[in-house]
Amino acid sequence: MNKSKELERFVEQLFAGRRSTPAVEELKYEILTNLEDKVRDYVEQGVSDAEAIAAATRDLDSIEPFLEEDGRQPTNLSSLARDLLQHGLLLLLLACIVTLPARLSYSGSMLHNVLLLLAGILGAGYVVYAIVEPRRSAIIVNIPVKLLSAISRWTWLLWGAWLAVVTGFALLLRFGSDLWFGRGLFFSGPYELYALAMELLAPLAAICIPLLVGRARRRVSLYEVSRP
Repeated sequence: MNKSKELERFVEQLFAGRRSTPAVEELKYEILTNLEDKVRDYVEQGVSDAEAIAAATRDLDSIEPFLEEDGRQPTNLSSLARDLLQHGLLLLLLACIVTLPARLSYSGSMLHNVLLLLAGILGAGYVVYAIVEPRRSAIIVNIPVKLLSAISRWTWLLWGAWLAVVTGFALLLRFGSDLWFGRGLFFSGPYELYALAMELLAPLAAICIPLLVGRARRRVSLYEVSRP
């Protein structure tokens, strides 16, 4: 394999998973050209092709340093917002369906009503946005990708911690004495299992939040636009 092909493959690996946009293609070309110049300089100094490629690519393992404004990515906010509204509405509708049996209890009924209200508000917002958005020019904003990724991770961690605490507390209340006296754990009937599920319903329904934040993190690159 010649030097150019190997460098092209290396650059493609750097950009793996990123949507092809004019800005991305321009950055690819700049990095590839820079690498080719470095390799040429090494070869002129008497270094072999393999050693020259290794030396040129040694410290280049990410494209983050090449992103402007500390990793901020110019993004079409109008398209991203429409995408997130659709996905958020879908998540809430699924949550409403899954929590429908919870209406047998007061707390479950309250939670289900809240989910229905949120779904109605989001649905109305999406209809209004779908009507207004085509009449407006696209809104371009610089989104801090690193910060968004950190927020996504912390959202999952906080949700997981909440679920773990609620689950542990519920199990401790119901089976604490059994554990203390070394008795086996068992449910006396379907109602007890249902009651435990109701206690975990709120954190389980809240999974919509980290799912939506994760969706935003993944879809930012899809709506990337060229830098002016």
